[in-house]
Amino acid sequence: MTPSVPLAGYTPSTLLGAPKGERLHLRLRAHGRSLTLVKVRGESVQHVLMKGFLWAMLLPQHPDLLCEVNANHHYKPDVVSFSERGVPLCWGECGAVTTEKLSQLASEFPSTHFVVSKWAHSDIRGYAQQLRLELALPPRAAPFEVVSIPDNCSDEHITRDGEVTLSREDLQIEQIAELI
Repeated sequence: MTPSVPLAGYTPSTLLGAPKGERLHLRLRAHGRSLTLVKVRGESVQHVLMKGFLWAMLLPQHPDLLCEVNANHHYKPDVVSFSERGVPLCWGECGAVTTEKLSQLASEFPSTHFVVSKWAHSDIRGYAQQLRLELALPPRAAPFEVVSIPDNCSDEHITRDGEVTLSREDLQIEQIAELI
């Protein structure tokens, strides 16, 4: 499908059935902005949707948020916004991420807002507690959060024309570190 077709021709209720081997262009909108995400062959549509949902959720706080761009770092964020000096203000990771990676990023960027999103964790508190113990982060200048994207999110928070209506209030969010 071409990028001009919202949701690559799928509907919100059929989108999760997109084959993993299919390449798709998903055109999403939120808060007056638009975003086209490319699902490559072998990538799950859930992973792509997590990027879009995280982007939409964080846009009110970080209006310059971008997806899948190079951060001039060893690691590449799924979503990110930068200060005028090129330092990440917000960094989002979607799906599987190692504690080693999170620890290194948190240490290098203590003033960066971090968000890790997981797909369909019915209760994110256990994962959040595991990260608290493994990362043992000192108090930070910016939030470090874990968020669960509900499995029914595409049905409930994407319109047929690709408008994402998701907000922080719709999600279970756990803080991993205290704020200073």
